[in-house]
Amino acid sequence: MKLLLDTNVFLWCLSDVGKLSAAAQNAIMAKNSTVCVSQVSLLEIQIKIGIGKLQMDIDLQNLPEFIEQSGFILLQLSTEAILLWSKLPMHHKDPFDRLLIGESIHSSARLVTPDKQIRRYPVNVLW
Repeated sequence: MKLLLDTNVFLWCLSDVGKLSAAAQNAIMAKNSTVCVSQVSLLEIQIKIGIGKLQMDIDLQNLPEFIEQSGFILLQLSTEAILLWSKLPMHHKDPFDRLLIGESIHSSARLVTPDKQIRRYPVNVLW
């Protein structure tokens, strides 16, 4: 199963696994799962740190390597996912979440997120 982690879910995997649902934990840890973290999440993390909304103990320059060492795959943002963004209804105004929705649809990955607004889109959500 291919999974795409929402930015918050990725951060919880790093720092507070207890915030994940049992279904999310089981799917992420399953041997047959391919777990992806998007470049979109890296950008969102960078911006949140820059404006003081997030603090991390990990050097951001090492985050891509850390993702790979954690057994996750860094998913490159595709042109197709970007173009899907404008075709999505405005149920959700967060541009990062809308890009993750586009990536999830384009890459046929289940989007792991607790965000109930995302369920309004034609995306396969796991929580």
